[in-house]
Amino acid sequence: MLLSCKKSTDDKSSYFSKEDKRADTLEVIYHHNKKIKELFLSQYENEKNVRLFFSENGKIEKKVLNFNSYPEDHYEYNQNGKLIHQWRQGNIGGCIAIIDREIFWDGKENITKEIIHKSIGNRCSEKILLQEIKEYFPGTKKVRSLSNTHESYEGSAECPCGIWKEYDKDQRVIGQTKYVDCSDTNTFCEDGNIDNENY
Repeated sequence: MLLSCKKSTDDKSSYFSKEDKRADTLEVIYHHNKKIKELFLSQYENEKNVRLFFSENGKIEKKVLNFNSYPEDHYEYNQNGKLIHQWRQGNIGGCIAIIDREIFWDGKENITKEIIHKSIGNRCSEKILLQEIKEYFPGTKKVRSLSNTHESYEGSAECPCGIWKEYDKDQRVIGQTKYVDCSDTNTFCEDGNIDNENY
């Protein structure tokens, strides 16, 4: 029994520091090459219920905090272990959806896009998911475009709404399109009520 525990700890040594080895392992799933594919820990880096996902070459691909409870925090990494995508999944009145701020990075710690997620409506069948999307010029903190969409929780098309704007590198508005108000509960995309304004 002691040898088995020691072997298990040694197997994890390539992934975790000495401090991390004290974490309680709840489940381990392996790739066909016997490297760890998924690791479920009751505690990891001061977080509870953490699920880690690894590629076949042992690089971390994804981390989920507060796994199987809500809200869950999700992190995705590129092949070099750099964070490229982060989002939170939560309960929005009986439905599970992305909530709050979703962020995309270029692998060099520059934000390329962020989405603010909100919802309106009471029951799942009435939920409208709203997204405010900002995209940035590469390698800068300057906004390239601002757009908004809405869709029903039960799977309608993602429709444009609100005011969409395009910016130049000096942050001047160079184009603007106005769609239906984002609080409009009609989630069928319509060509009407669009006002193009070019600057």
